[in-house]
Amino acid sequence: MGASESKLVFKQGIFRLSEEQEIPADDPYWTRFWELPESTEDVFSLFTPADIRRTRDHALHNFQTLLLAVTSRLTVLKNHPSFPDPDLAPERDVLNCIRILTRLLPYVYEAEHLEQWEDNFFWARRRRRTRQSQIAGEVLFDEAQPEDNQEATSPRAEDYEDVKPLAEELIDTLVDLLFFADFTIPRLPTVKSKVSFSIWQSGVGCNTAMGSNKTFESNRCEILRLMLTLTGKAMYLPSNTLPVQGVKAITYITTCQDKQTVLTLLCSLLNTAMKYNPASWRVPYDHVVWKDPKQILVIYCVQLLLVLLMYPIPEDGRGTPPKNYYRHYFGRLHRPQDFQFLVDGMTRILNQPMQATASYLPGSQRSVKWAPEMLVLFWETLQCNKRFRSFIIDSNRSHDFLVLCIFYAMEYRMDASKQGVVRMCVFILQTMSAEPTFAKSLNNSFEAQETLPQSIRLPRFRGSYGDYLIMSIHTLMTTSKGNLDTVYPALLIILNNIAPYIERISPSACSKVIQLFTSMSSPSFLLANESNHTLLASLLDFINIILEHKFTGKTPTRIFSFRQAVLTSYRQPISRLLDTEI
Repeated sequence: MGASESKLVFKQGIFRLSEEQEIPADDPYWTRFWELPESTEDVFSLFTPADIRRTRDHALHNFQTLLLAVTSRLTVLKNHPSFPDPDLAPERDVLNCIRILTRLLPYVYEAEHLEQWEDNFFWARRRRRTRQSQIAGEVLFDEAQPEDNQEATSPRAEDYEDVKPLAEELIDTLVDLLFFADFTIPRLPTVKSKVSFSIWQSGVGCNTAMGSNKTFESNRCEILRLMLTLTGKAMYLPSNTLPVQGVKAITYITTCQDKQTVLTLLCSLLNTAMKYNPASWRVPYDHVVWKDPKQILVIYCVQLLLVLLMYPIPEDGRGTPPKNYYRHYFGRLHRPQDFQFLVDGMTRILNQPMQATASYLPGSQRSVKWAPEMLVLFWETLQCNKRFRSFIIDSNRSHDFLVLCIFYAMEYRMDASKQGVVRMCVFILQTMSAEPTFAKSLNNSFEAQETLPQSIRLPRFRGSYGDYLIMSIHTLMTTSKGNLDTVYPALLIILNNIAPYIERISPSACSKVIQLFTSMSSPSFLLANESNHTLLASLLDFINIILEHKFTGKTPTRIFSFRQAVLTSYRQPISRLLDTEI
């Protein structure tokens, strides 16, 4: 069958799903869903959203049978002793089952009226005929017909066994497939089992890189995409119910108590993301290449890693709260070489657009598509691993991340679609500023500021990292045109956190503080919002802390004198405006 003909037959089969009611589960029709598609594009282009919703809403029985058929076929193939044999247990069938599930599941999640059905179908305990009873039921003695032998082979209680819910079986199958010889990993001569929990890349927990190829990486992408789809139900839940209700798929994965499974998947995702080096092979404009399997694999690894690390498991009401084992083991990393590996991997990705000054090709250095995810990963690592936080602060690598956070905040401050990235950068700075060692290190001189990208370079700057941070906060607050109102309190908290430790503020930084004070003490700002006065109070706290702890030199005196002058100057206008309002 040619490619065009197989696509036509596949499309006709999709139409039959919604046109014919209750197609039998043993109908050969179902095999076309894993035998005919030749690529991911076939499944996603031919199985349109309208087709899926029409089947879901008007032929739910067929929709359910399709889900059960492809899930069961996937499990059977994974357990087949010959998989991945092109004739007996084809790799193509497994990939198509994965693609069909990836395509269908979001349309289950979006249908609120199917919530109870979804819970029963995917998460209810099941009873299934044992393998022995299935074989016995197929045996015909002498020349007896199946009808004649029906009474002898009638089902008995012992012919059935309790099995896991369908969703748990599916997740277990996918995790095994991520480490399946000749499918996602090379065959290991020292391992007899086809499922070998071996870390994909060298790095954390592994010193020797495992061989790989484009086919293995592409297959990993297919599986990871389905796992992200399974965990993506959170996108369809109200934010206030998610921490209480949770997502059963993520709960099942993160509460797995098999240490080897957890550590292997955790380190595989982490190392794959951290080892990627865009400069090792790329052409200058690689950011426009989206279909490179290596990049897609890295993105999926980072995203699934974050889903697992950040997930708060809902309490089950049975005493001891459940443990997220991925976050638990990630928080127990302690080797300096592991931390160095993480920092190098993160900065390698985040630094890519910072290299623009070294390129003569305009636009050839843009941030990678997963830079926001890398920032989130850094923030999460700071929060869940105290040793990593100490490593960052004590080694002064915090200065690198200080500059990176300021760069991304400046780059995206005017882009409404990237406000989440800006907030993340501010929260990272706030987290680091709470560490006294970090605040003290800001007194170090900031050298080579002229090598920074134009967007964060300060003209004729001479000063410390503290001066640079103060002046950058001033720029964020005064040039964002109100886009960053929600992070003003966090920016001022950063100033208050570092205030007791900052020494010898430069005249330029002092001038920015004065300008910020002038703007925030103006009647138009104070009366524009009922909470704006708290922002001014926070800035006053910063000034007072500077005066209290570092009352030396002319700079603090200058701030103090200017504050007094401004308060005196604006006392009458504020009173007059208040009288007018009354």
